[in-house]
Amino acid sequence: MDRALARALAPADALRRLWLVWAGRWLAPVLVDRERRAALGLFAGVLSAFVLTVTAPLALLAFGPLVLGVPHVLADLRYLVVQPGLHRRLAVVLAVGGPLAVVAYTADPRWGFAAVVGAAGVARGSLARRAAVALVGVALVAVAHRYRWPTLVWFAHAHNLVAVIACLAFGRRFARVAWGVLALYVLVSVGLFAGAAEPFLHATGGLSAPWTTVTVGEQVSVLTPPGFARWGTGFVLFFAFSQSVHYAIWTRVVPDLARPSHTPRSFSQTARALVAELGAPAVGLALLLALAFVGWAVVDLYEARLGYFRFAVFHGYLELGCFALLAAGTGGSAPRKSTPEPEPA
Repeated sequence: MDRALARALAPADALRRLWLVWAGRWLAPVLVDRERRAALGLFAGVLSAFVLTVTAPLALLAFGPLVLGVPHVLADLRYLVVQPGLHRRLAVVLAVGGPLAVVAYTADPRWGFAAVVGAAGVARGSLARRAAVALVGVALVAVAHRYRWPTLVWFAHAHNLVAVIACLAFGRRFARVAWGVLALYVLVSVGLFAGAAEPFLHATGGLSAPWTTVTVGEQVSVLTPPGFARWGTGFVLFFAFSQSVHYAIWTRVVPDLARPSHTPRSFSQTARALVAELGAPAVGLALLLALAFVGWAVVDLYEARLGYFRFAVFHGYLELGCFALLAAGTGGSAPRKSTPEPEPA
């Protein structure tokens, strides 16, 4: 398996070495410092998300989930479940995983928030912390029962912030930088609601892209909470922006912060570490899913997007449930570091 991965990724690693030789002249202080590198990655994620949002938001909404959706769900499972060892605790699997399995089938947010209550029940923190988390979970279940659609819309927006919380959980030094980037994130978000993107969108025609099968009207109806119709376009742009940042954090920044080595991994090292932690079957299944969604998009882009969202409906509640465990007390302040770098075969 290791030799096959090394052969398959050898061309990518060769190009990576050439880039490092060239970029090392200017970026050496960043390349050898994990926190600086992660901070640069976070800033680049926010900046690129902003540029794409104000120029081609419909394309971003159409292709972002199909390209980065499966990798970011895999990152959820790796860094929130497998590395902390939650999958080895039967009580957690039943109390948190059980409701998540139901929400994956029903898309009913009440079951997703029930995972928060379950997390409080099996956490190892103080009774006060567990009770507080349980009360929050019960309140969310009650709200979702009374206002199902508004809850779904608000949660779709709110869960994108979970990735920022994940960044802040990884160390004080990086947290100071992350707060600065978070301020930029808030500034951009406010600007999107205030109409700052309109001149760019008018120049690029970004709100009219029939080839993406995504329309502004459809997205406004899906992403605008009841009572906020006047800010409908703002909510669409905000979701496109925050979702892109969410993907960037889970697929680039968190992996950098979670590994024990300060230096970046090669592509083959990354693949071997992934297989070592998750197992070849899980990684193979994720690869097949990612390719399947891309292939489906070639045939029917609209249905492929809907299919991805049906598949991934559980993942936002998974993130919420894992952070509920953290808040209720699991014996650690952040997900543990990943396993040591595998030696080349």
